[in-house]
Amino acid sequence: MYFKSNKPKKRGVNFFGLNYLNENALLKLDKINFKCPYCQTLAKKKGQIKINKNPSVFLMSCAKCHLKFPSQLPSDETLHNSVECFYNSFYEKYRTNTSKISFSNPDNLANNIAEKVEIDRRKSFRILDFGGGDGTISKMVASRLLEEYPAIKFDIYVVDKVIKVKKEQKINSNITVRQSNYINNCQQKYELILAVAVLGHVKEINETLNEMFDYLNVGGYFFTTTPYVSPIIRILPILKFGYPGVLYDIGAEFWHSLFRERKNFKILSSRPSMVESSYKGSFFRTLIGTVLKIPALIEIHFKKDGNILWPYYGGWELFAQKDDELP
Repeated sequence: MYFKSNKPKKRGVNFFGLNYLNENALLKLDKINFKCPYCQTLAKKKGQIKINKNPSVFLMSCAKCHLKFPSQLPSDETLHNSVECFYNSFYEKYRTNTSKISFSNPDNLANNIAEKVEIDRRKSFRILDFGGGDGTISKMVASRLLEEYPAIKFDIYVVDKVIKVKKEQKINSNITVRQSNYINNCQQKYELILAVAVLGHVKEINETLNEMFDYLNVGGYFFTTTPYVSPIIRILPILKFGYPGVLYDIGAEFWHSLFRERKNFKILSSRPSMVESSYKGSFFRTLIGTVLKIPALIEIHFKKDGNILWPYYGGWELFAQKDDELP
């Protein structure tokens, strides 16, 4: 499971920049055979990006599922502290009143999600917000949907290892929010599962994705965004990958490969993700991010297989619907 019940002692971690981890902070892995943590295919080290100096850790590339992953994984303690450091830095940067978010424009993201969801005549609609902070985005999505479906009761379950769990919150008569640090406390069926910019931090990515897909009701929706920065780092090495807080680089090819195998899902939308910053808060960063996505946005109008020739889009978002249960 991704979320562990034990709480390691906090230790300062330099998240940004090329970190210097010693052998005690890494899991001991095979030095010759590098297996993809998602599909278990062997990958080669040659030509990959170095993301730690001593010992040398490289960002590998799986030829089968196209996941980018480190040649050695950090220990659970190192990963826990690094992820906590990462998200706390985002929460401070994008804090609005008491909200904890890692996205500077959550309204646009919530609108982007809500406009793709159709609700039948059911009386309740459950949302699982995986790695959702305090649930700011899922609450916004529910509020948008409530405007169109005023008779629906929305139950939101937020799973996040960084937040301090609060008691059940009643946003209004139609929206209820529950929080947990552990995904196994939320084992039920959902109509919408969100995983916004979180899966790159999840060590057991295969197990976690399988759990989320199992928790999704037939007809339910899965929405995810994942950063994909290794092609940009290759030409701009001054930028850092973020290891050990970030483990995986996940682009369009991975998602399309995954859903080609999962015949019980259909992809409704697959495109470069929204720029997380805003022109008001970071003009040049937002401008560069927007411009870099344009070639990939043009490509997806002509090809739907996920094999995007322009790799510098910076992140991908995917919206899929579950057609049936696997036999």
